[in-house]
Amino acid sequence: MHEGHTFCKSGQRKYGLRYLCCKRLRKRCRAEVTVSFDAQFITLTNGKVLLMYAGHTFSKSGKLKGGFRYLCSKMISKKCRCEITISFDCQEVVRVKGEHNHEATAYHITSNGYYTKV
Repeated sequence: MHEGHTFCKSGQRKYGLRYLCCKRLRKRCRAEVTVSFDAQFITLTNGKVLLMYAGHTFSKSGKLKGGFRYLCSKMISKKCRCEITISFDCQEVVRVKGEHNHEATAYHITSNGYYTKV
């Protein structure tokens, strides 16, 4: 159940499991949700909090109808157009849009739990 609506498992996508509205056939509803639990929040040594998903980092951009929008951290330096939307409770990835045009940045976890670029 998501936002009061029921979804039925449909299959697997590149970024997670795909669920379609259970009323898809009867009511011709086209709503769908992709669920993944691979995302985690990391804190850099400078105190900045980023979302890490599939090895790439994202910075919070704002609020959308379906959740919070995060843009690739390399949006400016590499002109990467990849973005991700996570639910308001930060428990699931709702949408991934675009592909990265660069390799993921490697990070090292310090003894106090902070992340630093390698």
